[in-house]
Amino acid sequence: MKASKPKAEAIAHLAVSAAATLMAQHGIAATNMRQIAKAVGVTEAALLKIYPNKDALLVAYYEVRIGQALLDTKNTIHFEEYSLQERLQRLLDAVLEHMQDERKFVGLSFERVFGRLTGLAVRMWQKELPLHSAVQQTVVEFLDAAAASREIPAFRYKALVGNLFADYLFGVIRYWSRDESEDSSDTT
Repeated sequence: MKASKPKAEAIAHLAVSAAATLMAQHGIAATNMRQIAKAVGVTEAALLKIYPNKDALLVAYYEVRIGQALLDTKNTIHFEEYSLQERLQRLLDAVLEHMQDERKFVGLSFERVFGRLTGLAVRMWQKELPLHSAVQQTVVEFLDAAAASREIPAFRYKALVGNLFADYLFGVIRYWSRDESEDSSDTT
């Protein structure tokens, strides 16, 4: 009996890791979808069904890593006891932890993925990119919990604060990817 081929989600996660490794070693321009597919163990056509081009795969890297960080944050032991500040710090730490092993890739890819966005394009990106919305919604949940526990007063502009935190998070990722200080101490 033949072993079953990996499902699309598994291929997607493997492709993100393979792309990060190959692109960190050879550069983004020198790495092609065929090489990534080979590293994953699928055909290039199978990979292109999931990611139609290299830029889609680059964006997916951030979606996967930040998505994993969001889950890890919410699954932190005794997380319900964390203050708002501790929750936000845990989220930020989790994102950087998930990208730590691929830091060189983050430095190479960040500008290509996010650097071309300005003005209206940034606002469109924030609405269309699921990971931005996921971070925003998570922060709104943190704010709701803090208001429910009376840690902070209730207020109406939680979505705006969530949006600002998501933007801040991407700024921290960019700064961290270029931080050459020992143990990235300048990022703190």
